[in-house]
Amino acid sequence: MGEENRYYGRSAVGNVRLTEGEVARLYERRGRWDVDRDALLKEAVGRAPMETREGFAYLHLIARPVVPDEGMLDRATGETHLGQFLNALISDALKPEFFEPKGMPELYPDLSAISEFRPSPRGWTTRQGFEEEWLSIEGPTRALVLEMGLDGSGYLSCGSVAQEHEGKLWIYEDQVARLTVRFLAVLGGLYDAAGYLGPVDVGLAVTGLSGGVSAALRHHLILRHSLEPYGGDEYLRTGRFMASVLRDDPKTAARNLVLPLTRVVTMEGYNPFPGLDLGPQ
Repeated sequence: MGEENRYYGRSAVGNVRLTEGEVARLYERRGRWDVDRDALLKEAVGRAPMETREGFAYLHLIARPVVPDEGMLDRATGETHLGQFLNALISDALKPEFFEPKGMPELYPDLSAISEFRPSPRGWTTRQGFEEEWLSIEGPTRALVLEMGLDGSGYLSCGSVAQEHEGKLWIYEDQVARLTVRFLAVLGGLYDAAGYLGPVDVGLAVTGLSGGVSAALRHHLILRHSLEPYGGDEYLRTGRFMASVLRDDPKTAARNLVLPLTRVVTMEGYNPFPGLDLGPQ
C-alpha cells in the first residue's frame, strides 16, 4: 500500500497500481484461504483411522501447500526410490537439532518407529500399532498413521497423546510438541526437495481432552495440586508458514501451534520448547 491508500502489485513491467476490484478480489481470496484452512483441519479430524476410546486423547496434524501441485511428491522424489526418499525425510526430521530437549523421555508412538510406506488413494501411507490383538488389549497406545500426499500434503494421526492413569487423564505435552516438530520437519524436507517456496497451511487438533491435566507436572509437588482440568474436549489451531520455515525452523512453527495449549494445561508452569520463550503467539 502506498500513499493515499493506494495498493500496488507486481507485473511483468514492475509495480502497478491495483484497482478497487483487484484489491477486493485479493481480500476475498485471502478470506477463502482462511475458511479452507479451518475446513482442512476439521476434515483431518473426521478421517481419523481409529475409533475414539475413553481414557485417551488423539492428535491430528495436517499440512497442505496453498498452491496445489499433484506432481509435487514425484518431483521431490526424482529418480530416488520413493520409500527410500520418505524414510530419508523421517531420518532427517529425527535430528537432535530440530527437537531433542535434554532429559525428555522417549514417548511412543513416534516417527522413529516408522518403517514401510504403502500406496494409498491420496499418496503413500505408513502405520503402526494397528494390530487387532494389540488394539483390543492396549487400545491406541502405539497407534500412529503418517500419510504423504501426491500434492505435497501431509497428515498424521496419533492415538495416545493423553492417557488415563489412576483415575486422571494425563496430557503428554512433550509428545504433542515432539510429533508436531518432526511432522513439520518432514514436510519442510519434502518442499525443499520439490523446490516449493510458497506458503503452507497447517492445522493441529487434539481431541478427547476433557478433564485432562499436565503430565509434565505430574511429579511437581507444588504445582500438581493446583492444576485445573482442561475445560473443553478439543483444542484446534491453524497457521500459515512459508515452506522455508518448515525446512529451517520447524520448532518455532510448532511452538506457535502447540504452546497456547500447554500454557493453559500447565498454567504456564512448563515449556516443552527449551530455548524458545513463552512470548505472545
